[in-house]
Amino acid sequence: NYSVNELNGKSDLLFIIEDIDGIDFVCVVSTNFDNKSMIVKCVDGSENLSYKNRTLKIDSVYLEDNVVGVKKALADNFNFLVDKYIILDKESLKNVLSLFDGFSVNVLKDVNHKSYDFNLTLTKGKQELSPDMTYRYLQISDNNTRESIICDIIKSVLVAPYAEKSENLFTSFVNSCETDISVIDYAESAERLYIY
Repeated sequence: NYSVNELNGKSDLLFIIEDIDGIDFVCVVSTNFDNKSMIVKCVDGSENLSYKNRTLKIDSVYLEDNVVGVKKALADNFNFLVDKYIILDKESLKNVLSLFDGFSVNVLKDVNHKSYDFNLTLTKGKQELSPDMTYRYLQISDNNTRESIICDIIKSVLVAPYAEKSENLFTSFVNSCETDISVIDYAESAERLYIY
């Protein structure tokens, strides 16, 4: 049995969630295994960051310089040194979430969302959400709420029952997205990521 207590070093993992115009939002999961801490930071595609002595929306940085630009902007503005990246469009994000049975999410406040795309009603408090409801909750949330949801997703998936299926989950995951996480990266750290 392994635990995160046996891991060391630091890792900044970048998630880019695309929409038809560019970026919906980006998320960095910054883990410091030495300090036993994790920070999740979300930035909307429309958020302005300083980049190459200019102020640009992160979406514009992505259109200009792709992942390399986003990594540089996040390093310059937030001191994140991204190791690996994952790019998902909204459909891919939905597919990745659907690889899991559901998520134990702390809904920060009552939600009563109605739109042309979907309706979502949630009561404040900790509860089990389906992959689809979790996806919808992410879509309508501000960055602070997204950060909380992503922390809850991470806690929900880094558990023993998924360790047995981790190879299949990883294969499905990499087939759903664009990433520079290799099979070797996965093999070197997979067993150590699950909390028993």
